Amino acid sequence: MTPTPTLLFQYSALSYNAHRIHFDRSYCREAEGHKDLLVHGPLSLTLMLSVLQSQLAREGDVCEFIDSISYRHLAPLYVNQPMRICVKLQEPTAAKHGKEDLVGKGQHSEEEKKDKDEEQIDTTKQLEAGRNKWNLWVENQEGSLCVKGTAETIKRRTLSETG
Repeated sequence: MTPTPTLLFQYSALSYNAHRIHFDRSYCREAEGHKDLLVHGPLSLTLMLSVLQSQLAREGDVCEFIDSISYRHLAPLYVNQPMRICVKLQEPTAAKHGKEDLVGKGQHSEEEKKDKDEEQIDTTKQLEAGRNKWNLWVENQEGSLCVKGTAETIKRRTLSETG
């Protein structure tokens, strides 16, 4: 995609970001020393999340949701310069529902739980269908890495309204 001045202006308005590096070319070049208007860091994140969301599974009663993301900007992205937003699944992992997995995630062992707490864990186990890890990155028009990150998704079964 190629970010336009209009996109940067609209994102500035949407996010209440009035920094001149996103809409004033003269300021950006003369005061900040950049060659053109800068793409917002959070806009890069929004675009990565949009591309990732478009790749997530929706099969029957199982939907995949973004659970967490971490990212870092390595180089600036500029207006009117094409960028490539990339996502790649690392390696699918199956959901684990053993006692050891629950303890590893900060849960107490079954011996330490009340009956009600154990029922809540069982419900969670039925809903969770798996987790995936993704690599995310944005390249500029020369193919240089400008933003990199990782995301974790979770697959969950949706509950039917009839039962």
